[in-house]
Parts: sequence; structure tokens; C-alpha cells
Amino acid sequence: MLRLMNEKPSINVVEDQIGSPTYSPNLAQALLQIVSKIYKSNYQIDYQNIYHYSNTGVISWYDFAVEIKNIIGSNCAVNPIPTTAYPTPAKRSAYSVMDCSDITKDFEIDLIDWKTSLQECLQITEEI
Repeated sequence: MLRLMNEKPSINVVEDQIGSPTYSPNLAQALLQIVSKIYKSNYQIDYQNIYHYSNTGVISWYDFAVEIKNIIGSNCAVNPIPTTAYPTPAKRSAYSVMDCSDITKDFEIDLIDWKTSLQECLQITEEI
């Protein structure tokens, strides 16, 4: 988004795909916390469980792009489009929000809001 917003006067972003963004440093911290809990306490993990992780909050790709635009102060116009107007070989789910309750309960993981993580990400990116 940063590159596109710097290169183009306007971009089209899918508005009908909803999810919860995941900031990789938050995911890495959660994984370290899980490994630490298992290592320190001989925590018995049920290998049949599937754990999901994402930041909290639900947002469309379009709204996410608008938030990026607002944070960085871009003049790029962000236009909402339906998935049908953005052809891609990969099928995308319209609603991909995951249930992260097991990971928070079993490993005492505190999930961080996507907006907080986005601001941190953009601040770090600006410093590079």
C-alpha cells in the first residue's frame, strides 16, 4: 500500500473481503510466549487442537487501506471495489475472521488491536 500510494494518484481496493490483519512481530511474540510456557512448565499441549492468531478487530481491505492513507497523510485516492472487479487466480474468502479464543485461553496470549499494530508498523517503516 505504501508503495502504491506513493506511485499512483489513486488505487482500487477490495471492499467486500473482511478479516483481521496480523502484524508479524505480534505473531512472533505470541509464538515465543507459547514456546516459553511449554518449556518452563512442561505444559501438555493437545496436538489435535488448531490455534488461530490474528490481531483483534474486523476490517475490510478497503478500510485498512484508508487507515494507512490517513496515518501517512497520503493524497492518493482510495476507491472501494467489489472482489469481482479485482480478478485473481486465488479464491478469497469474503469473511476470514478467525476465532482466537483457544490461543488466548490456553496460552494466556493478549491479542493486540490491528490499529495499534498498524501504527507501530508504519512508524517503524518510516524510520527505515
